[in-house]
Amino acid sequence: TNHIPALTNRDSLFVWTFDHGGSWGPGQDYIYLSGIGMSVTDFATRFNAIPYATRSIFMQQCFSGGFVPVLQNTTTFIGTACSATEEAYPGGGTETYMGKVYNHGEFNYYIIGGMAHAFPNGVAADADSNHNHQTSSLELYQFQVARNTISETPQSANLGGIGTSFWFK
Repeated sequence: TNHIPALTNRDSLFVWTFDHGGSWGPGQDYIYLSGIGMSVTDFATRFNAIPYATRSIFMQQCFSGGFVPVLQNTTTFIGTACSATEEAYPGGGTETYMGKVYNHGEFNYYIIGGMAHAFPNGVAADADSNHNHQTSSLELYQFQVARNTISETPQSANLGGIGTSFWFK
């Protein structure tokens, strides 16, 4: 644990997935983690066992919308790149690192830009739509959706309104 205290039911939890995803059939979506496909129900069972007060989840992988029904509740904001029946695609921009060009998933490109207040190419990005000097999960998600140009349908759930009070600096 490297002297990192365990989460408690008083903590905020942020999770961001950006590996590959797929589907074994209707309602049988999965995320590909460390070379193994983990079903939406297995992921939810393990993930929902983690104590927290509030949580914010962003998911880039294909078929990520299939995770919304099993992760949503009144203490969770969730935003996904696409629906349960769609693939997620590169877009938004590229980044060059050590001479190699990398494509970003469009969803991640705009979420990263909004969090960092700038895109990887240095262009300013302001996702703080209410100008309170704090960017919420909902603002990040809306920032991405407003810029989405790819044929994918981002999904979200904000049942308890957590998305407006889960902030990033």
